[in-house]
Amino acid sequence: MNELIETEKDYVKKLGHVRVNYVCKMETLQGLPGGLVGKKNIIFSNIEKLYEFNKAVFLPKLQKLKQTPMQLGQVFIDHEEQLIDYSWYFKNMPAQEKLMNEVGAEYFAPIQLKLSDPFPLTESLVLPFQRMTRYSLFLERMIKCSDPATSGYDELKMAYKISNFVLHHGNNMLAVDCLNGFSGSLVEQGLIQHQGDLTVIENRFTSSVRRIFLFENLVIVAKKTTKDGAESFNFKDSYRTNELSLRENIDGHPTSQSITLISHSISTG
Repeated sequence: MNELIETEKDYVKKLGHVRVNYVCKMETLQGLPGGLVGKKNIIFSNIEKLYEFNKAVFLPKLQKLKQTPMQLGQVFIDHEEQLIDYSWYFKNMPAQEKLMNEVGAEYFAPIQLKLSDPFPLTESLVLPFQRMTRYSLFLERMIKCSDPATSGYDELKMAYKISNFVLHHGNNMLAVDCLNGFSGSLVEQGLIQHQGDLTVIENRFTSSVRRIFLFENLVIVAKKTTKDGAESFNFKDSYRTNELSLRENIDGHPTSQSITLISHSISTG
C-alpha cells in the first residue's frame, strides 16, 4: 500500500507541473504556431480535472488506507464516475499524439529546456494512461495475494473490473464516433461496454462478419468499411439487451460465446 501511495504522490506532483507550466500558460505563450491556436483542449484534454480529482480526493483517500489496504476496492467503487473521466482523456490521445507530432513537440521543446524538464512533454501526457494501467496491475496483484474469504475481497475484484473498463472505454468511444446511420440517441443507451468483430450466423450456410457495439441498453450491429485507411461502421440493426441471452460456450468451440436473439444467432469465434 505504501508503494501505491508514494507513486500516487509522484503522479500528482507531475500532473501539477504540467498544469502550472504548460496548461495554464498555453494561451499566453508567445509565438504559438497557428496549428496550436485554440487547440489546448486537444493537447491537454481534461488533464486538469484528473489532477484536481487525484490531488483533492483520491490521494487523501489512499493515505487513509495504510493500515486497512483491503478497503482499497471500495474507494474505486465509490469514485467510479470520476475514474471514468480518464476514459475521455484516453479517447483524445490519438488526436493529441497527432497534433504533438505535427507541431507540438517542436514548439514545446525549448520551453521544456528552459524548465529543465528531464522528460519531453509527450511523455508527461502519457502519465494518466500509465497510472490507470498501474492501478489495474496493483489491484490484480492484491487479488492474487488475498484470501477470498477476507472482507473487502469482492470489492477488490469489482475495482479491478472498473480499472479495466476505464482502460478500454476510450477506444470503445472512439469506435462509436465512426458509427454512421444510427438514427436513435446513443446517449440514452447507457455506457458502451464492449465493441468488436463478431461472426453473424443467419442460417447453416450464410455468415458474415459484423462490428458489434454493446451498450448497457442496446446492441448495435454494423458493417465495417475501410476508405483511405480509415475505418467506419454503417448501421445495420439493433436489439434491446433485454431481448438477448448469452451462452458462454458454443458446442465444439470452447473459447467462443454466442449471443442468441429470438430469430438470430450472433456468435464470436
